Amino acid sequence: GTHWLWEVICMLTEGKAERLQLEKEHYMIENSSSKTLDNLKEPRVLNAHVYIEQVPECLLENNKIVLISRNPKDTAVSWYNHNVADVETDYTGKFPAFYELFRVGNVPNGDWFNYNKTWWEWSKGRPNVLWVTYEDAKLDLKSVTKKIAKFLEIPASDELCQAIAHECSFKKMKAEKHNLLPFELRGDMSFYRKGQVGDWKNWFTVAQNEDFDRIWDEKMKDCDLPVQFTI
Repeated sequence: GTHWLWEVICMLTEGKAERLQLEKEHYMIENSSSKTLDNLKEPRVLNAHVYIEQVPECLLENNKIVLISRNPKDTAVSWYNHNVADVETDYTGKFPAFYELFRVGNVPNGDWFNYNKTWWEWSKGRPNVLWVTYEDAKLDLKSVTKKIAKFLEIPASDELCQAIAHECSFKKMKAEKHNLLPFELRGDMSFYRKGQVGDWKNWFTVAQNEDFDRIWDEKMKDCDLPVQFTI
């Protein structure tokens, strides 16, 4: 979802539905030095997969922040396939083994619940923060694009938002972005796999689904984070 959102915002800031020949990873705060980020052309569209405490206070308070979340079941499937495909990660286990790691947060980038709940609670009441979901973007990317443009105070016509939504469709992204990835993928595997909502149903067993639902009920009982497991 972060790759997707970054493309949309880059096009909005440029004012045209044209894909920039840039690697998103060069704009990640955890991958670059502060000097490198300071030297980037403004407006800078930075991105990250980090916890709040890892972000400099000046970035949290003095900038507009768009957060995106995806339901944890699809996240587990997506994250599994990413780690299998990435040569550097070199994960060779099967999904059942990965699920056991994911359910307790013992995977790269940590626990889904802790990560999303922390950001969600922090974001409440902050006018410089917009929260969107992967599922809403899949349902109507044009509407989400318009919402982001309004939040960022970027003039964007209905036609531009429609064009950006078209250029940032999963099919277009998969066809045009695979050559710009900064990491090596195993064999003929693709970073852009399906991009579907509800694909977890093809991976989770009945027992895994029931187990995760129990975890969900316990960990999310006091959290009102909007989550859609299907659309």
